[in-house]
Amino acid sequence: MHEPPSRKKLEILCDGRTIVETTGKTQFRAMNSRSNGKSWSITHQAMRRCTNILKVAAMFSCLCASKLEAEGIYTHWVSSTSSTATGILGASAVSLSTDAAVYGGTFSSPVVAEITNGSATIFSPPDFTPSKTNSDALGLASASSFTLIFNPPVSNPTLQIFELADNTLSFGDGTNAITFTLVSSDSKFRSLDGSALTNGSSSSTLKGIQSDTDASGSIMFAGTFSRISWVSDAVQPGDGIVLQISLPPPILNIRQIDNASALIFWPGTAGDFALQQDSVLNDTNWVNNTNAIIFANQTNSVIVPIFSGGMFFRLAQ
Repeated sequence: MHEPPSRKKLEILCDGRTIVETTGKTQFRAMNSRSNGKSWSITHQAMRRCTNILKVAAMFSCLCASKLEAEGIYTHWVSSTSSTATGILGASAVSLSTDAAVYGGTFSSPVVAEITNGSATIFSPPDFTPSKTNSDALGLASASSFTLIFNPPVSNPTLQIFELADNTLSFGDGTNAITFTLVSSDSKFRSLDGSALTNGSSSSTLKGIQSDTDASGSIMFAGTFSRISWVSDAVQPGDGIVLQISLPPPILNIRQIDNASALIFWPGTAGDFALQQDSVLNDTNWVNNTNAIIFANQTNSVIVPIFSGGMFFRLAQ
């Protein structure tokens, strides 16, 4: 049974303190609040393909940021061979390889299919976190070992797994077992003993189930990784998976420099996300900010003035 779609979440922060937190569908919603005697209001429309929104304005005694849940960063698969695939995940190159295989029958290789034009829709249901309406995808047959390499390393990667059947995947970093958290699923994943693996559970092994739709969902590896490997115990070539890899959406942060300027910064792993600005939040006239981007310590930053009338900022693809 599918879980109901999650609702967009908006959290208003001021000097690091949560002032207003609300949820709503993709309609306009106005909010008013007070902080340290200062009143203000903000209106937002839930938008996909953009991350949180900041407002910089001289009228506030503090700089306020709204954090909006958004689609994450998904891998763009560029090419594949019978046993390898390469792609781009944010600012990192990602490669997949297999060193042994048990494929056969109608499959001639471990990497049996690829979608590189963003037309895959299988990761759009709420079984996946973050879900994505359209993306690339890799079709993998059963193989005894797969390895993902990230360069530079990535933080908190999520493997989106579609239709794992009678197959158990055991994860490691090449030396030791590594643990994942089941973020979301269709409730069909199992533990090694056959018991249900519930959302929020942690494990280093993931077992599927043979059914009309098999098992699908998202597993997240907390931490920073340059390598993730898994061993499969499947013996049937059809007991492979369709795979995607994602990262959490980049979050904008802000720090006041002085009375005239502020620093906006976000993770350097954001890849093709661009910093945009607009003086009106519920508008369609967002434009790319042209200030110089400073990259240091895996962080992008831009210095902006504190506008007398206010200016909103966001990251968007």
